[in-house]
Amino acid sequence: MFLKYEEYKKFAVNLLTKNKIKLDDLRIGELITYLMLADHKYNEDIGNRDSYRIMYGNFWIKNFKRALSKNRLIQVKSVEDFCKNDYVKNFFDNTGWEDLLKDERFPEICRKLLYFRYKEKYSIEELNKKFNIKTSREKIKWALKRLKNLKPNYLF
Repeated sequence: MFLKYEEYKKFAVNLLTKNKIKLDDLRIGELITYLMLADHKYNEDIGNRDSYRIMYGNFWIKNFKRALSKNRLIQVKSVEDFCKNDYVKNFFDNTGWEDLLKDERFPEICRKLLYFRYKEKYSIEELNKKFNIKTSREKIKWALKRLKNLKPNYLF
């Protein structure tokens, strides 16, 4: 049994508000499409129709949140690729080190790792020995991503 459009819309709005997603016509329309698809593919052997709609709705919400997080993240394939960026070269060659080392938005270990890796030209193995850690590569990747997000504060 298919629902009327208003019932699909009410179902979609309930799912979106439950998952704290901002309501707009495009999101509601996409979710309604998924709910209609759930009704079309409904199989009585699996469960009841409402749970099937909820399953399809949650699937759409999961994919929507994943797409949002991918848009917010900065995709960096490797640290070396990121460092080929002109901005990073200018930053690492300029006097921004004092600002970076004082910046409280970075953990102290990340500030020191960036400084020693790119200013003092330490290798990853040397950093691991110097700071007695095994994860300097991951910490540097995290700090570079964070630095790219904070880029406007470090323009000279």
